[in-house]
Amino acid sequence: DGSNDYVDITGSAAAWRGATNFSFACWYWADSYPTSGDNTPPTLFSVLSDDNASRINFTFNGNTYIPNLRKGFILNMFGGAGGNNESSYGSHYAWIGNLPTYPLSKPAKEGQWNHIALSYTGGASTSWEIVQVWINGIKHSSTNANGEWSNSYSGDSNISTPTYLYDSLGTTFDKSYIGRGDSGATAAQTGYFDGKIDQLATWDVSITNTDVLNLFSGSLAPSALSSSNLITYYNFAEGAGNSTTADSSGNGYTGTLTNMDTGSC
Repeated sequence: DGSNDYVDITGSAAAWRGATNFSFACWYWADSYPTSGDNTPPTLFSVLSDDNASRINFTFNGNTYIPNLRKGFILNMFGGAGGNNESSYGSHYAWIGNLPTYPLSKPAKEGQWNHIALSYTGGASTSWEIVQVWINGIKHSSTNANGEWSNSYSGDSNISTPTYLYDSLGTTFDKSYIGRGDSGATAAQTGYFDGKIDQLATWDVSITNTDVLNLFSGSLAPSALSSSNLITYYNFAEGAGNSTTADSSGNGYTGTLTNMDTGSC
């Protein structure tokens, strides 16, 4: 319901330490997108350090300063998430805005199931990293062929522009959540997702456009895609009355349903 319910998958956090590539995909139903920027953006998935100083948030946000970022999706990497470059690049964002109207052919409207996928390809500290985002099977590219990325909320376009990123992720990740993120050090800055999430998977490899199209069409299950590189996969098929959800990746990262009405799950 977006107030305090989430899935705790903290056991999987260590698998993200020092990663140079990663991918994420899921289906989501947003009851509503945020319309203003704040410190509690509703989050699909997060990996964090115990003190939240290092974090990766896959989140939605409404930015009051950039019109095209309102009701947008943001990948936020902060602090120790930056690995070797964290002192120089403390916070970075990759974003796509105006999801209810963009992409025009398959807009990710509120009150319907939408598919989102993202791949991150690391590189040397002096080269471009590549962040690619797919919304409902459509790949989004910036004017720079190296991918979508921005280290600040600047400009006024639907897609962020790239800049130098990190050569690897940090080694301080201690917890991970579905439907919850932490954008600060206090409980008041916890962003819960208001809606539904299904078929959520993460990998320690960059997935391709063909991979995403197969996931979106349903011709390939996440568990069958780069199975040896799966970190987690949750299909939430347990039914009512369960307090946990199984990790179908084979890695055993069972999720704990927290503050949920399990009788209606």
